[in-house]
Amino acid sequence: MVSNMTSFSVGDLVRIQGLQGKPEWNSQIGVVMGYHDNQDRYEILPSRGKKTLAIKAINLTNQGFIASKDPDFGQKRAFDNLFVWPSVQRKEDEKTIIPVQGFLDLPETSRFDWEDQDNYIRNLLKWKSVDNIGGVEEHGRDKATFMLLFDGSDGTSPINHAAQSMMDSVPNYKKSSHPKDLKLRGVCVLTYSPTKSTLMSSSGFESQQMVESNPDRRFTHQQLYDIVKFHSSDAAKKQYKAHDNPLHRVFGGL
Repeated sequence: MVSNMTSFSVGDLVRIQGLQGKPEWNSQIGVVMGYHDNQDRYEILPSRGKKTLAIKAINLTNQGFIASKDPDFGQKRAFDNLFVWPSVQRKEDEKTIIPVQGFLDLPETSRFDWEDQDNYIRNLLKWKSVDNIGGVEEHGRDKATFMLLFDGSDGTSPINHAAQSMMDSVPNYKKSSHPKDLKLRGVCVLTYSPTKSTLMSSSGFESQQMVESNPDRRFTHQQLYDIVKFHSSDAAKKQYKAHDNPLHRVFGGL
């Protein structure tokens, strides 16, 4: 876990605390966009919207977040979700950073009950709606195992290019309920949601349900981050193209 320190780097996730003049921002999560020497304040982009805040280091903490340089990023296999922030450009070396974070207390869902998870995300990120797209795949797997959650009503936050790549990769039939020109903005959530296939008997009744992956699988931040990065590769384009046919949607690689 990253220690609570008084200096932060561009792309770090922080939580706002102790503000007296604008207490409504307290407890909200933001991304460090830069540092202003003349003000002795960090420029923070909140999780929703495009307006940045200038905040002193004493009013910021990174406790509770696992940074990419932390050993737990690649070792702690305990997560079934990854919150993905819009990418940030670091000026000194022009490196693109994708801030990410998994949350162990994200409520689990059933097929018919999403309310607890939706309320958790709304409270954490100030979303107005919780929308989803299924069909997100891992590299080398025959069936989709992830779902992408996003705030479809967000028209002001920066475009989330990493999440957009995931949405653009999934077959069109998975996106039929969303506008064709939909742009994903702000924080998006990659959540583990293994698909199930139901085989039908000749009489038309369900005969067997196959779970495509272990519902109890858990991942490290690095493994989840690699899934995000996979979707910007040529390998992802080839894999999704090979899987985009009706038989594969039902039976996978059988």
